[in-house]
Amino acid sequence: MSVEVERTIPTGNREDEIQIYDLHKSFGDLEVLTGIDLVVHRGEVVCVIGPSGSGKSTLLRCVNLLEQPTKGRIFILNEEITDPDADVDRLRTLMGMVFQSFNLFPHLTALENCTVALTQVKKLNAAQARAVGMENLHKVGLGDRGDSYPLKLSGGQQQRVAIARALSMDPELMLFDEPTSALDPELVGEVLAVMRDLADQGMTMIVVTHEMAFAREVADRVIFMDGGVIVEQGPPAEVIGNPKEERTRTFLRRVLDPTHVDVTDDHLAR
Repeated sequence: MSVEVERTIPTGNREDEIQIYDLHKSFGDLEVLTGIDLVVHRGEVVCVIGPSGSGKSTLLRCVNLLEQPTKGRIFILNEEITDPDADVDRLRTLMGMVFQSFNLFPHLTALENCTVALTQVKKLNAAQARAVGMENLHKVGLGDRGDSYPLKLSGGQQQRVAIARALSMDPELMLFDEPTSALDPELVGEVLAVMRDLADQGMTMIVVTHEMAFAREVADRVIFMDGGVIVEQGPPAEVIGNPKEERTRTFLRRVLDPTHVDVTDDHLAR
């Protein structure tokens, strides 16, 4: 008879901003995450790469409970956000989230997008919120566009407003879910430049991305996911430059050389 051994959760390290243990997520009969263990340290930039459908975005959405895990435990700054008694709304304020689509309020100006949560969630007065919002718009190079509505901004500018909005909540860490995937190629660089600046300032970041040059240059650690598991992880020079696993090598061949076709690895196309 087999006996299931309870996992010991080594919490308490102040340098660990995110701790994920045995994370599973299913949608009906489809298991998208199948036992993820991951610790992200303070000031670390972790880039998550992998084919579509590998569970990257689901992992990120589970971290702030936009998706409810099927099984597993997640700690944010040593507080368990998956605890049924957790103050999820408060813990979410510690995490800035930037999505593929900009998710700006179209009826609000850039500045108003940055201040609405400050007045409604943090209860700042209008003047205080405006000062914080303008400071963060300046950080992303849009100090002169505070009165502009989203439809008057380019995609790159809208995404930078989304980053400024997240920064306005003074988060401890940032989550980026393929923040450049909806942008025209000529606009990608301006968003990545802001993210590089955040990394240089010591912001803890998890970045789901297909931008291999960014991952190679900025990440402290690269994680390759496929089939709902972490296949390989390590410094960019190892995972991108000299991957150990065949699944990683096949994926990188396809990303770095789009003309490459490997008919033996159809599972990567899902």
